[in-house]
Amino acid sequence: MSKKRKKGGGISPLTLMIRLLIVVIFIASVIIAFNRITEAIHNDEKKKDLTQKTASTLPPSAQSESFFEFFV
Repeated sequence: MSKKRKKGGGISPLTLMIRLLIVVIFIASVIIAFNRITEAIHNDEKKKDLTQKTASTLPPSAQSESFFEFFV
């Protein structure tokens, strides 16, 4: 059974610390998720840039062939 609060009683220090810890963990998880999303977007942009660079440096005959057909 749970304890009933006394009238006019404040929040205990332990309860306050637990609530603050939950808020801090939530904020940290939101920041980490935001950083991972931005990193994924940045990596996707890098990938597109690299594929465009490699496609522009290949001769026209090699651009139409796939990588595996080149070795067959």
